[in-house]
Amino acid sequence: MENVHRKASGRGIKLKPLAGIVGTIYDLQTPFTREVELVNQKNTDFKTERVLYSAENTLSYFQKVGFHACMISPHEDRSIIDRLDMIVIPGGPDVNPNLYEQVPHPKTFFEKDGARDHFEKGIIELAIEKGKPIFAICRGLQLVNVVLGGTLHQHLPDWSTEVPHRSIEGPAAYVHKVRTAGWLKETIGEELSVNSWHHQGIDTLAPELTPLAWSPEGLIEAFEAKPDFAPIFGVQWHPEILQDKKSIDLLAVSLERIISNFKIGGDEHVKSRL
Repeated sequence: MENVHRKASGRGIKLKPLAGIVGTIYDLQTPFTREVELVNQKNTDFKTERVLYSAENTLSYFQKVGFHACMISPHEDRSIIDRLDMIVIPGGPDVNPNLYEQVPHPKTFFEKDGARDHFEKGIIELAIEKGKPIFAICRGLQLVNVVLGGTLHQHLPDWSTEVPHRSIEGPAAYVHKVRTAGWLKETIGEELSVNSWHHQGIDTLAPELTPLAWSPEGLIEAFEAKPDFAPIFGVQWHPEILQDKKSIDLLAVSLERIISNFKIGGDEHVKSRL
């Protein structure tokens, strides 16, 4: 990728490519806020602390195919994209349905301040303009589809109950199989057992995207951008939680295709994982 062969401090040190993972801002109790409460129980100013969050397994997933990984705040200046080799749009809150011109469903829960929606929409558009690769997971897949003109099912049980897309066994459980097509089929086989931790999904697919996997009831579970449009790949399930062999192969091959098809650098780190 274009920054793969950056040199550190002018000493000729080759750096691994850098994936920037967008985090979510939460107000949470932390070890710091609990310590404050122990010292002064009357102090209500520190009941919660504003935290930038991303699951560690998202970072380690990309590290396993030779990337450095860092977390990006939704309040970051979008010019940070120039320092990144890949943008990762991970799971998180529901996408605001105003972005696809729908009224919110009673079970749709999105950020009220819209910080992450606003930042990610802008950085997706900028990444496409600059030819930067995008890897989208769960909410990320949904948002990319929306930014490119698609729509979502706001609450999947209203559409179909055939598959429990939010498993009662938790996000790490293998829940259902997906049927694959194209290079994904060649990489991981005709069917793949996946986890599932979402209640929304793609309704209308954006015209620039091509489906690569479907759940048993026909929900799109993976896509890529059409040739010559942009280096984009997305999945609805959570391979970064599973991190089994097929999940690692999926990531490595998708990155290799981006490098080859869009002539973005030449990354020996990723190629060494294939």
